[in-house]
Amino acid sequence: MFEFEACIVEFQGTFRNYALFVPAEILSKLPQKGRVRMEGTMNDYPFNLAIQSGKEAGKFFSISAPFMKSAKLKIRQVVKVKCQIADPEKLEVPEEFSAALELDEKAAEIYHSFTTGLKRSVLHYVISAKSSETRIKRSLELMEKFKFDPNYLKHKK
Repeated sequence: MFEFEACIVEFQGTFRNYALFVPAEILSKLPQKGRVRMEGTMNDYPFNLAIQSGKEAGKFFSISAPFMKSAKLKIRQVVKVKCQIADPEKLEVPEEFSAALELDEKAAEIYHSFTTGLKRSVLHYVISAKSSETRIKRSLELMEKFKFDPNYLKHKK
């Protein structure tokens, strides 16, 4: 288990986000140097994020505005982080998406051909919906898009 405190800062990456930089002493204890997925808590709020790398910025967790709001975090706030290396293949599949996959064999076959990272992106889109009705709607829309164009997400950047 790794524990540290760091301050949340605004960070202008591809999107306007916030960052929490990982101290060098923590990075030096990680078994691998590339992108490492971590799970744990920030001020007791759960997270599962990959450590990102900025060209000159260093290594950090990219934190979205919705995460900041849900975790009740603020810019320049010192955050207590407790984390460990996560299983990079582990995915949290919402019930609504799982049910849609069971109903549509062809779409499920296409979904299962995706990389873990692409699956994670799809699931994030579904999970980010606040209501079950919206998660169902998004799940069903994705099933149709997968069948219409199996490479739909693969060339969407």
